[in-house]
Parts: sequence; C-alpha cells; structure tokens
Amino acid sequence: MASPWTLEDLRYKGRSDTSVPPREDTVRLVQEYRALWTSAPHTPLEMMVWMYKQFELPIDHTANTMLIQVTKEQYRFARLMRFCNIHEFDDDELVALHKTEKLLQDYKKLMMHTFLVSAITSHRRVPSEFAEVYDAMHSL
Repeated sequence: MASPWTLEDLRYKGRSDTSVPPREDTVRLVQEYRALWTSAPHTPLEMMVWMYKQFELPIDHTANTMLIQVTKEQYRFARLMRFCNIHEFDDDELVALHKTEKLLQDYKKLMMHTFLVSAITSHRRVPSEFAEVYDAMHSL
C-alpha cells in the first residue's frame, strides 16, 4: 500500500504527475492546504514575516525569485484542484479551496506592492519582470 499523500507531494517534482491520491487523501490535503494558508497572523509585520516563510523567500530575494516561488505555490494549488475534479468534489466542497486561492492571489499582490514601494523609496530601478507582472495584474 502506498504511503499517504502529503502537501510536499503536491509540489513540482513531488510525486509523479500521473499518479492521483485516493479521495480520502485528497479531502485531507484540502483541509491541510487551507489550514496552511489561513493561519496568517493579524499584524502587518507578522504577516510579512509569515508570508516570507510560507513562500520560502530569502530576506534578500529578487522580484524574479518572488514570482518563481509564487508560481510554484500556484502549481501546487492547481494540482490539488485537479485531484478534486478527478474525485468529483461537489461545489460546496470546493468553496473553501477557492477562497484559499483568492487568499494566495491577495498575498501575491501584497508582496508585489511591498516590493514596488521598497524599490521606489530606495530609488532602485523596478525590475522589468516585476513591472510587467504588476502592469498585467492591474489591467484586469
């Protein structure tokens, strides 16, 4: 019998892209994933430290590093969502997961805005890859 799936297994190059966890594992993974991203502290400073930890960002990260880490997390979310669809979760079961996806988008925006403000106030040039994503994000 295969070992139970973990959140780490959902990462890029985690378990095989062709394998699918059993429904029971998927239900548990949804609960664990939601708990992972809804446990943010309430003060702004604690929130930033928490986000750096959650996205595994070094303190001296670049805009590109941040975007890569966020993309990795989006991959993990998409993979979990795929398993939910395979197991035909109903809409009620997916509502919480969609709320978590919205939180991820909000965390990404907050980090990007913080990075932009930091670059502007320190008179650094805003990296082009960041500016392009920032512009695209605000054109929606």
